[in-house]
Amino acid sequence: MNSTIYEHQELPALKFDPNRKRVKQCPCGEPNTTHFAPYVGYDDKGYCHKCYRKFLPDLNIPDNYNKKQFIGINPKLIAPPKPIDYIPNELYQKQFNNGKHLFKQNNFIMWLKNKNRGEFAFDDATVDKLIDSYLLGNSSISKYSGWILFPYIDFMGRICDIKAMDYDRVTGKRIKEPDSRCKFMGKEILNNWNANLTKCFYGEHLLRGNTKPVYIFESEATATYAAAFFPDCVCLATGGINGCKWTEKSKINVLTGHKVILYPDIDAHEDWEIKAQILRDFGLDVKVSQFIVEIAKSYAIKQRIDYSELVAQKFDLRDILKFKSLTEYHNTAQVIVPEINHLQRLKEQAIQQYNKYFSGKRLLETKKSYLESWFEDMKSFFNELGITKEQFLAY
Repeated sequence: MNSTIYEHQELPALKFDPNRKRVKQCPCGEPNTTHFAPYVGYDDKGYCHKCYRKFLPDLNIPDNYNKKQFIGINPKLIAPPKPIDYIPNELYQKQFNNGKHLFKQNNFIMWLKNKNRGEFAFDDATVDKLIDSYLLGNSSISKYSGWILFPYIDFMGRICDIKAMDYDRVTGKRIKEPDSRCKFMGKEILNNWNANLTKCFYGEHLLRGNTKPVYIFESEATATYAAAFFPDCVCLATGGINGCKWTEKSKINVLTGHKVILYPDIDAHEDWEIKAQILRDFGLDVKVSQFIVEIAKSYAIKQRIDYSELVAQKFDLRDILKFKSLTEYHNTAQVIVPEINHLQRLKEQAIQQYNKYFSGKRLLETKKSYLESWFEDMKSFFNELGITKEQFLAY
Protein backbone atom coordinates (compact mmCIF):
# COMPACT_ATOMS: atom_id res chain seq x y z
CA MET A 1 0.00 0.00 0.00
CA ASN A 2 1.34 3.40 -1.02
CA SER A 3 1.50 6.21 1.52
CA THR A 4 2.74 9.78 1.55
CA ILE A 5 5.42 11.03 3.95
CA TYR A 6 7.03 14.44 4.34
CA GLU A 7 10.75 14.85 4.70
CA HIS A 8 12.57 16.94 7.33
CA GLN A 9 9.40 18.22 9.03
CA GLU A 10 10.18 18.77 12.73
CA LEU A 11 7.70 18.72 15.60
CA PRO A 12 7.39 21.92 17.62
CA ALA A 13 9.33 22.00 20.90
CA LEU A 14 7.30 20.10 23.48
CA LYS A 15 7.54 20.30 27.24
CA PHE A 16 5.47 18.46 29.83
CA ASP A 17 3.30 20.62 32.08
CA PRO A 18 3.96 19.74 35.75
CA ASN A 19 0.34 20.67 36.56
CA ARG A 20 -1.35 17.49 35.37
CA LYS A 21 -4.55 18.17 37.27
CA ARG A 22 -5.58 21.03 34.94
CA VAL A 23 -6.64 18.44 32.33
CA LYS A 24 -9.74 16.60 33.50
CA GLN A 25 -9.88 13.91 30.83
CA CYS A 26 -7.22 11.97 28.96
CA PRO A 27 -7.50 11.88 25.14
CA CYS A 28 -7.92 8.10 25.48
CA GLY A 29 -11.30 8.78 27.13
CA GLU A 30 -10.40 7.99 30.74
CA PRO A 31 -10.86 10.56 33.55
CA ASN A 32 -7.44 12.02 34.32
CA THR A 33 -6.22 11.09 37.81
CA THR A 34 -2.83 12.64 36.97
CA HIS A 35 -1.85 9.64 34.83
CA PHE A 36 -2.07 11.88 31.72
CA ALA A 37 0.86 14.29 31.37
CA PRO A 38 -0.14 17.13 29.01
CA TYR A 39 2.27 19.23 27.02
CA VAL A 40 2.46 22.92 27.86
CA GLY A 41 -0.14 24.76 25.77
CA TYR A 42 -2.22 21.65 25.01
CA ASP A 43 -5.14 19.93 26.71
CA ASP A 44 -5.30 16.89 24.43
CA LYS A 45 -1.63 16.33 23.60
CA GLY A 46 0.78 14.54 25.89
CA TYR A 47 1.54 11.08 27.26
CA CYS A 48 -0.83 8.68 29.02
CA HIS A 49 0.85 6.49 31.65
CA LYS A 50 -2.18 4.20 31.75
CA CYS A 51 -2.51 3.19 28.11
CA TYR A 52 1.11 4.14 27.20
CA ARG A 53 -0.01 6.23 24.20
CA LYS A 54 1.68 9.42 23.08
CA PHE A 55 -0.60 12.10 21.64
CA LEU A 56 1.39 14.47 19.41
CA PRO A 57 0.33 17.77 17.82
CA ASP A 58 -0.61 17.68 14.13
CA LEU A 59 1.96 18.98 11.67
CA ASN A 60 1.02 22.01 9.62
CA ILE A 61 2.18 20.88 6.19
CA PRO A 62 2.05 23.39 3.32
CA ASP A 63 0.58 22.25 0.00
CA ASN A 64 3.89 22.65 -1.82
CA TYR A 65 5.96 20.76 0.80
CA ASN A 66 8.41 18.17 -0.51
CA LYS A 67 6.65 14.84 -0.85
CA LYS A 68 7.76 11.41 -1.89
CA GLN A 69 6.03 8.12 -2.37
CA PHE A 70 7.07 5.00 -0.58
CA ILE A 71 5.87 1.46 -0.19
CA GLY A 72 4.57 0.45 3.23
CA ILE A 73 7.01 -1.27 5.59
CA ASN A 74 7.08 -5.03 5.43
CA PRO A 75 6.57 -6.31 9.01
CA LYS A 76 8.93 -9.17 8.24
CA LEU A 77 11.77 -6.65 7.87
CA ILE A 78 11.31 -5.22 11.38
CA ALA A 79 14.12 -6.47 13.60
CA PRO A 80 12.99 -8.35 16.73
CA PRO A 81 13.82 -6.78 20.10
CA LYS A 82 17.39 -7.33 21.11
CA PRO A 83 17.68 -9.71 24.07
CA ILE A 84 18.78 -8.25 27.40
CA ASP A 85 22.34 -9.02 28.43
CA TYR A 86 23.20 -9.75 32.06
CA ILE A 87 26.54 -9.90 33.82
CA PRO A 88 27.32 -13.53 34.68
CA ASN A 89 27.54 -14.10 38.43
CA GLU A 90 30.95 -15.66 38.08
CA LEU A 91 32.28 -12.52 36.39
CA TYR A 92 31.14 -10.29 39.22
CA GLN A 93 32.27 -12.82 41.81
CA LYS A 94 35.72 -12.72 40.22
CA GLN A 95 35.63 -8.91 40.37
CA PHE A 96 34.45 -9.09 44.00
CA ASN A 97 37.10 -11.63 45.05
CA ASN A 98 39.89 -9.70 43.34
CA GLY A 99 38.93 -6.58 45.24
CA LYS A 100 38.02 -8.14 48.59
CA HIS A 101 41.34 -7.22 50.16
CA LEU A 102 40.88 -3.58 49.08
CA PHE A 103 38.06 -2.63 51.46
CA LYS A 104 40.49 -0.64 53.60
CA GLN A 105 41.13 1.51 50.53
CA ASN A 106 37.42 1.89 49.77
CA ASN A 107 36.49 5.49 50.58
CA PHE A 108 32.77 4.88 51.13
CA ILE A 109 33.35 1.89 53.40
CA MET A 110 36.01 3.80 55.34
CA TRP A 111 33.57 6.69 55.83
CA LEU A 112 30.96 4.32 57.26
CA LYS A 113 33.40 3.17 59.96
CA ASN A 114 35.49 6.36 60.22
CA LYS A 115 36.43 6.70 63.90
CA ASN A 116 36.45 10.47 63.53
CA ARG A 117 32.67 10.18 63.28
CA GLY A 118 32.72 9.10 66.91
CA GLU A 119 29.49 7.51 68.13
CA PHE A 120 27.95 7.86 64.66
CA ALA A 121 30.45 5.51 63.00
CA PHE A 122 29.27 2.00 62.10
CA ASP A 123 31.02 -0.95 63.70
CA ASP A 124 32.63 -3.71 61.63
CA ALA A 125 29.69 -6.10 62.07
CA THR A 126 27.22 -3.53 60.70
CA VAL A 127 29.41 -2.70 57.71
CA ASP A 128 30.01 -6.38 56.95
CA LYS A 129 26.25 -6.99 57.01
CA LEU A 130 25.67 -4.15 54.53
CA ILE A 131 28.40 -5.52 52.26
CA ASP A 132 26.82 -8.98 52.34
CA SER A 133 23.25 -7.72 51.84
CA TYR A 134 23.94 -5.43 48.89
CA LEU A 135 27.03 -7.31 47.63
CA LEU A 136 29.08 -4.12 47.74
CA GLY A 137 32.44 -4.49 46.06
CA ASN A 138 35.74 -3.00 45.00
CA SER A 139 37.34 -2.99 41.63
CA SER A 140 40.84 -4.30 41.12
CA ILE A 141 41.07 -2.01 38.06
CA SER A 142 43.50 0.74 39.02
CA LYS A 143 41.44 3.63 37.60
CA TYR A 144 38.62 2.70 40.00
CA SER A 145 40.89 2.39 43.02
CA GLY A 146 39.04 3.42 46.18
CA TRP A 147 35.65 3.48 44.43
CA ILE A 148 32.64 1.54 45.72
CA LEU A 149 30.79 -0.87 43.42
CA PHE A 150 27.00 -0.85 43.71
CA PRO A 151 25.67 -3.88 41.79
CA TYR A 152 22.13 -3.67 40.40
CA ILE A 153 20.70 -7.14 41.02
CA ASP A 154 17.11 -7.80 39.97
CA PHE A 155 14.35 -9.80 41.67
CA MET A 156 15.53 -12.99 39.94
CA GLY A 157 19.10 -12.53 41.15
CA ARG A 158 20.47 -11.44 37.76
CA ILE A 159 23.14 -8.73 37.70
CA CYS A 160 21.83 -6.01 35.40
CA ASP A 161 24.69 -3.54 35.75
CA ILE A 162 27.29 -2.23 38.21
CA LYS A 163 27.73 1.40 39.18
CA ALA A 164 31.19 2.49 40.33
CA MET A 165 31.35 5.67 42.43
CA ASP A 166 33.87 7.49 44.57
CA TYR A 167 33.21 9.21 47.89
CA ASP A 168 35.06 11.48 50.28
CA ARG A 169 36.01 9.31 53.27
CA VAL A 170 35.79 12.34 55.59
CA THR A 171 32.42 13.83 54.58
CA GLY A 172 30.79 10.78 52.98
CA LYS A 173 29.77 12.93 50.02
CA ARG A 174 30.22 11.98 46.37
CA ILE A 175 33.32 13.36 44.67
CA LYS A 176 32.20 15.49 41.72
CA GLU A 177 35.24 17.70 41.15
CA PRO A 178 37.31 18.01 39.07
CA ASP A 179 35.26 15.31 37.34
CA SER A 180 32.26 13.25 38.32
CA ARG A 181 33.55 9.90 39.55
CA CYS A 182 30.49 7.89 38.64
CA LYS A 183 30.28 5.26 35.92
CA PHE A 184 28.26 2.21 34.97
CA MET A 185 30.89 -0.40 34.21
CA GLY A 186 28.81 -3.40 33.13
CA LYS A 187 29.85 -3.21 29.47
CA GLU A 188 33.47 -2.86 30.51
CA ILE A 189 33.29 -5.97 32.66
CA LEU A 190 31.58 -7.87 29.84
CA ASN A 191 34.16 -6.48 27.39
CA ASN A 192 31.24 -5.80 25.09
CA TRP A 193 30.44 -2.14 24.39
CA ASN A 194 27.38 -3.17 22.37
CA ALA A 195 25.83 -5.12 25.23
CA ASN A 196 22.12 -4.45 25.75
CA LEU A 197 22.00 -3.85 29.50
CA THR A 198 18.95 -2.83 31.49
CA LYS A 199 18.40 -1.30 34.94
CA CYS A 200 16.41 -2.39 37.97
CA PHE A 201 16.07 -0.94 41.46
CA TYR A 202 19.28 -1.00 43.45
CA GLY A 203 18.69 -3.59 46.18
CA GLU A 204 15.80 -5.19 44.29
CA HIS A 205 17.05 -8.69 45.05
CA LEU A 206 16.24 -8.06 48.74
CA LEU A 207 12.49 -8.02 47.93
CA ARG A 208 12.37 -11.71 47.19
CA GLY A 209 10.52 -13.88 49.70
CA ASN A 210 9.04 -11.11 51.88
CA THR A 211 6.35 -8.42 52.04
CA LYS A 212 8.31 -5.95 54.17
CA PRO A 213 7.62 -2.22 53.80
CA VAL A 214 9.81 -0.66 51.11
CA TYR A 215 11.66 2.65 51.38
CA ILE A 216 12.83 4.06 48.06
CA PHE A 217 15.63 6.63 47.84
CA GLU A 218 17.39 8.29 44.95
CA SER A 219 20.95 7.47 46.02
CA GLU A 220 22.47 4.00 46.41
CA ALA A 221 24.61 5.32 49.27
CA THR A 222 21.54 6.59 51.14
CA ALA A 223 19.65 3.32 50.67
CA THR A 224 22.67 1.37 51.94
CA TYR A 225 23.15 3.68 54.93
CA ALA A 226 19.44 3.70 55.83
CA ALA A 227 19.30 -0.11 55.75
CA ALA A 228 21.33 -0.21 58.98
CA PHE A 229 18.64 1.85 60.72
CA PHE A 230 15.62 0.08 59.22
CA PRO A 231 16.27 -3.69 59.38
CA ASP A 232 12.53 -4.43 59.20
CA CYS A 233 12.22 -2.67 55.83
CA VAL A 234 13.76 -3.08 52.39
CA CYS A 235 15.74 -0.02 51.32
CA LEU A 236 15.99 0.50 47.55
CA ALA A 237 17.39 3.21 45.30
CA THR A 238 16.41 4.39 41.84
CA GLY A 239 19.94 5.61 41.03
CA GLY A 240 18.70 9.06 40.02
CA ILE A 241 15.56 11.18 39.80
CA ASN A 242 14.37 9.07 36.87
CA GLY A 243 16.96 6.36 37.45
CA CYS A 244 15.91 2.92 36.29
CA LYS A 245 12.74 4.20 34.54
CA TRP A 246 11.04 3.23 37.77
CA THR A 247 7.57 4.48 36.85
CA GLU A 248 7.22 1.93 34.06
CA LYS A 249 4.96 -1.00 34.88
CA SER A 250 7.60 -3.55 33.94
CA LYS A 251 9.90 -2.07 36.61
CA ILE A 252 7.43 -1.65 39.47
CA ASN A 253 5.78 -5.08 39.34
CA VAL A 254 8.33 -6.19 41.95
CA LEU A 255 6.73 -3.75 44.45
CA THR A 256 3.33 -5.45 44.35
CA GLY A 257 2.23 -6.47 47.84
CA HIS A 258 4.56 -4.02 49.60
CA LYS A 259 3.73 -0.76 51.31
CA VAL A 260 6.00 1.81 49.65
CA ILE A 261 7.36 5.06 51.10
CA LEU A 262 9.28 7.39 48.79
CA TYR A 263 12.11 9.47 50.28
CA PRO A 264 13.16 11.88 47.49
CA ASP A 265 16.06 14.29 47.79
CA ILE A 266 14.54 17.69 48.49
CA ASP A 267 15.34 18.97 45.00
CA ALA A 268 13.12 16.27 43.49
CA HIS A 269 10.21 16.29 45.93
CA GLU A 270 7.55 17.71 43.59
CA ASP A 271 8.65 15.45 40.76
CA TRP A 272 8.36 12.36 42.96
CA GLU A 273 4.88 13.42 44.10
CA ILE A 274 3.85 13.12 40.44
CA LYS A 275 5.63 9.79 40.08
CA ALA A 276 3.92 8.50 43.24
CA GLN A 277 0.53 9.08 41.61
CA ILE A 278 1.65 7.08 38.57
CA LEU A 279 2.53 4.18 40.88
CA ARG A 280 -0.85 4.50 42.62
CA ASP A 281 -2.58 4.32 39.25
CA PHE A 282 -0.92 0.93 38.84
CA GLY A 283 -2.50 -0.16 42.12
CA LEU A 284 0.46 0.25 44.47
CA ASP A 285 0.20 1.53 48.05
CA VAL A 286 2.54 4.54 47.88
CA LYS A 287 3.23 7.58 50.04
CA VAL A 288 5.78 10.36 49.70
CA SER A 289 7.45 11.17 53.02
CA GLN A 290 7.42 14.83 54.05
CA PHE A 291 9.97 14.18 56.77
CA ILE A 292 13.13 15.21 54.92
CA VAL A 293 11.58 18.46 53.68
CA GLU A 294 10.34 19.38 57.17
CA ILE A 295 13.71 18.62 58.78
CA ALA A 296 15.55 20.54 56.04
CA LYS A 297 13.38 23.62 56.58
CA SER A 298 13.94 23.47 60.32
CA TYR A 299 17.68 22.92 59.86
CA ALA A 300 17.94 25.90 57.48
CA ILE A 301 16.27 28.17 60.05
CA LYS A 302 18.45 26.97 62.92
CA GLN A 303 21.65 27.29 60.89
CA ARG A 304 20.54 30.63 59.41
CA ILE A 305 21.14 29.47 55.88
CA ASP A 306 18.92 29.67 52.84
CA TYR A 307 16.82 26.59 52.15
CA SER A 308 18.00 26.72 48.52
CA GLU A 309 21.52 25.83 49.72
CA LEU A 310 20.23 22.50 51.03
CA VAL A 311 18.34 21.93 47.78
CA ALA A 312 21.57 22.51 45.84
CA GLN A 313 23.34 20.01 48.12
CA LYS A 314 20.61 17.41 47.45
CA PHE A 315 19.87 17.11 51.17
CA ASP A 316 18.49 13.63 51.87
CA LEU A 317 17.83 11.17 54.70
CA ARG A 318 21.51 10.27 55.02
CA ASP A 319 22.22 13.90 55.97
CA ILE A 320 19.86 13.37 58.92
CA LEU A 321 20.82 9.84 59.94
CA LYS A 322 24.57 10.44 59.85
CA PHE A 323 24.22 12.43 63.08
CA LYS A 324 22.34 9.65 64.85
CA SER A 325 23.99 6.89 66.82
CA LEU A 326 22.89 3.53 65.46
CA THR A 327 22.98 1.93 68.93
CA GLU A 328 21.01 4.73 70.57
CA TYR A 329 18.57 4.82 67.68
CA HIS A 330 17.63 1.17 68.04
CA ASN A 331 17.24 1.58 71.80
CA THR A 332 14.88 4.57 71.61
CA ALA A 333 11.77 5.66 69.74
CA GLN A 334 12.27 5.27 66.02
CA VAL A 335 10.13 8.30 65.37
CA ILE A 336 11.03 8.76 61.72
CA VAL A 337 9.73 5.36 60.65
CA PRO A 338 6.27 5.97 59.15
CA GLU A 339 5.13 2.38 59.73
CA ILE A 340 5.17 2.70 63.55
CA ASN A 341 1.51 3.02 64.48
CA HIS A 342 1.40 1.85 68.10
CA LEU A 343 0.18 5.06 69.72
CA GLN A 344 0.44 3.81 73.27
CA ARG A 345 4.09 2.87 72.79
CA LEU A 346 4.84 6.25 71.24
CA LYS A 347 3.09 8.07 74.06
CA GLU A 348 4.96 6.07 76.71
CA GLN A 349 8.25 6.84 75.00
CA ALA A 350 7.36 10.52 74.87
CA ILE A 351 6.67 10.49 78.61
CA GLN A 352 9.97 8.70 79.19
CA GLN A 353 11.70 11.51 77.32
CA TYR A 354 9.83 13.97 79.49
CA ASN A 355 10.99 12.23 82.69
CA LYS A 356 14.55 12.29 81.40
CA TYR A 357 14.62 16.03 80.86
CA PHE A 358 12.04 17.34 83.32
CA SER A 359 11.33 16.91 87.05
CA GLY A 360 8.89 14.15 87.89
CA LYS A 361 7.15 16.56 90.28
CA ARG A 362 5.61 18.58 87.44
CA LEU A 363 1.83 18.54 87.12
CA LEU A 364 0.10 16.27 84.62
CA GLU A 365 -1.03 19.36 82.69
CA THR A 366 2.61 20.30 82.21
CA LYS A 367 3.23 16.81 80.90
CA LYS A 368 0.32 17.22 78.51
CA SER A 369 1.76 20.53 77.37
CA TYR A 370 5.08 18.82 76.67
CA LEU A 371 3.32 16.11 74.67
CA GLU A 372 1.53 18.77 72.62
CA SER A 373 4.86 20.46 71.92
CA TRP A 374 6.46 17.14 70.99
CA PHE A 375 3.56 16.34 68.66
CA GLU A 376 4.01 19.68 66.89
CA ASP A 377 7.71 18.98 66.40
CA MET A 378 6.83 15.64 64.77
CA LYS A 379 3.79 16.93 62.88
CA SER A 380 4.88 15.67 59.48
CA PHE A 381 5.46 12.20 60.95
CA PHE A 382 1.98 11.99 62.43
CA ASN A 383 0.42 13.42 59.28
CA GLU A 384 1.85 10.46 57.38
CA LEU A 385 0.11 8.15 59.84
CA GLY A 386 -3.16 10.09 59.53
CA ILE A 387 -3.22 10.81 63.29
CA THR A 388 -4.56 14.06 64.72
CA LYS A 389 -3.25 15.73 67.88
CA GLU A 390 -6.56 15.02 69.61
CA GLN A 391 -6.36 11.32 68.78
CA PHE A 392 -2.80 11.16 70.10
CA LEU A 393 -3.50 12.95 73.38
CA ALA A 394 -6.72 11.04 74.01
CA TYR A 395 -5.26 7.60 73.43
